[in-house]
Amino acid sequence: MQMSDAKRATKPYNAWRFTLTQRISLGFVLLLGLVMLATTLTLSLFARIESQLNHFSQTQLPFVLHVAYLERSAESFEALAPTLLLAPNEFAHESEVMIQQKELANLHQALDSLAEDAIPTQLREPVYQAIARLEQHFEVFNQLIRERLVLERQNPLLIQHLFSLLQNLPEDRLANHIGTQALLALNLDQHQALHQQKRKIEHLSASHIQPSGLQLELSHVAQTLVENRQTWLRLYAEQELALERSQVYSEQLSAHIHRVTQWMHQQIRQQQHQLKVQSQLHGRWLILASVISFISVVVGCIYLYRHLFQRLLHLRQAMLLPDQRQIQHLQQAQGQDEIGDMAQAFTHYQDLMHQREQDLLKAQAALEELAITDELTQLHNRRCFNQALVTELQRASRTQQSISLMMLDIDHFKLYNDHYGHPKGDEVLAQVGHLLRGLFQRAGDDCFRLGGEEFGVLLTNTSLAQAQLMAQRLQNAMAKANICHKYNPPVGRISLSIGVCSLVPTPDTSAEYLYACTDQALYQAKENGRNRVVAQALLNLSFEDGPLT
Repeated sequence: MQMSDAKRATKPYNAWRFTLTQRISLGFVLLLGLVMLATTLTLSLFARIESQLNHFSQTQLPFVLHVAYLERSAESFEALAPTLLLAPNEFAHESEVMIQQKELANLHQALDSLAEDAIPTQLREPVYQAIARLEQHFEVFNQLIRERLVLERQNPLLIQHLFSLLQNLPEDRLANHIGTQALLALNLDQHQALHQQKRKIEHLSASHIQPSGLQLELSHVAQTLVENRQTWLRLYAEQELALERSQVYSEQLSAHIHRVTQWMHQQIRQQQHQLKVQSQLHGRWLILASVISFISVVVGCIYLYRHLFQRLLHLRQAMLLPDQRQIQHLQQAQGQDEIGDMAQAFTHYQDLMHQREQDLLKAQAALEELAITDELTQLHNRRCFNQALVTELQRASRTQQSISLMMLDIDHFKLYNDHYGHPKGDEVLAQVGHLLRGLFQRAGDDCFRLGGEEFGVLLTNTSLAQAQLMAQRLQNAMAKANICHKYNPPVGRISLSIGVCSLVPTPDTSAEYLYACTDQALYQAKENGRNRVVAQALLNLSFEDGPLT
């Protein structure tokens, strides 16, 4: 970074050199000036359009809502008579009439809410008169319905009373038959049949009982039924006539409302035409202001993109892409401003990080090697042995190649340490490690210090005979070293006991099985007098089966 600053300091000073901040500020000032000009013009136009819309909403919008309501009312009154005719009973008639009365009240209130000069008097007054006439007619119609309902409520009570009186006559079946026929005639609106049943009742009561209160009461009930029926028919005829008048009055009211709505539509169209002309004029000015704003924004965006965002994107790509493609993007991001300084700083930082990454990889490799290496013998340790044994067994199982494991122990090493001292013992361990590294140098061979004076050698793609030959060479090399050890009779020098096992593993062969068998072979070598090699071939058994003996 200091070198980069020194190079830049030697460059000639450019009086016209603008920094990135100055460029962005200049661009924003120009863009802001153009946008403010266009915004001022646009806001003034919007203010005028808003004032016109407010005037229209305050004057014409309620007018339009009243027109819609009046049109709906006219349609409602045109359908009044068919609705009353289709009503199933008097209760429905009365309910529909109440709805129409409420509708008339709302219509009257809607007309009153308009200003006096909103609708001419010659159009407003006929509507008021038609509303008053129809309201008066609805009162008469409701009175007729209520009288009919009173009669219809009395008839079932009279029929029930008639049945109770007829049951007191001697001939019950005939009396019940006459009462049933009277009820049927009443329900079927058969006025002549009702008269015949009345005469039968009088004849029956006169022939079977003496003139008394029962006979008089029967005659009175029958007479009342006939009179109620006559009154009901009269009210029904008057109601039908009232329906016809309702049709006429509702059509007159609908015609008056249509004339009012037509006049109101005409007024609305005139106001809409004036507003349209003014909107077109303001729209042209608004388009001009929009074009100025758009051009200003486009120019500002192009300026910012070319001088800021595009170079930042190249700098970003240089940070993300591999080393070979970074140079092109870094060149496009160069410049005499802050972004150019960032590109140069990134180049220097990248070189520095690359060097540190290489140092870190070397340190990591050294740490990994230290973690699996025994410091004294420079052989791999027990942890590495456990991992390597499992890995090589799996590989040999896939390739169906033989694998051999050699375990060796220094004879009477504890006595050597006790009499010669631990420093001398460490020299012996280092000498054994040196011999192992010099003797086993194939690509698939690996030597380990398993702990104390015990060592292991893993031989891949090696038969039992080959492994046994290598063990004998190791013993010969140890004998040539001729390290004195008078407490190791009868040889009087450092010697090795070695156990060797070999097999062709299967997927079920475990590392514990091979290790246990080799350890047993080493134990057998010690039991047989030390300074010897015990080798054995193994079957493909699991650890639970136990080693071969």
